[in-house]
Amino acid sequence: MLVVAVGVGVDRTPSAATPEQIAVQATGHTTEVTVHAKDMRFSPSNIEVPYGDRLLITVVNDDPTTVHDLVLDTGVGSKRLRPGQSDTIDAGVVAADIAGWCSLVGHRQQGMTLAITVTGGPAGAGGAGHSGAHQGGGTGDSMLVAHK
Repeated sequence: MLVVAVGVGVDRTPSAATPEQIAVQATGHTTEVTVHAKDMRFSPSNIEVPYGDRLLITVVNDDPTTVHDLVLDTGVGSKRLRPGQSDTIDAGVVAADIAGWCSLVGHRQQGMTLAITVTGGPAGAGGAGHSGAHQGGGTGDSMLVAHK
């Protein structure tokens, strides 16, 4: 048993590529989006970005009394924003879907989440083959953003 456990522990066989390992052909375009934080929600709460675009997100805290921020599962995020403040996040070149949320205690659990969906791209990339505006009966608003 010990030999099997050690063998598994040092096995370096590559597995499926993670989004960070996928070579991204940057488009040279930048997609810029403004996201508003208010009433424990982000608006828009769903953003579609073309595969290979650089994504800049300006977060504006429109809440009159509450501090908010936006962090992405890629590890980047805004500073904590007092009412009326804003900050811009450089999410880099986007090759896969990204989740975001407010990191203040309880805010994410109350629905302060953001979904970034990649449109187009090669097979195996998050959002591959997905194109056009977001369709469906979700409760959040959605925005297909134009790139520059």
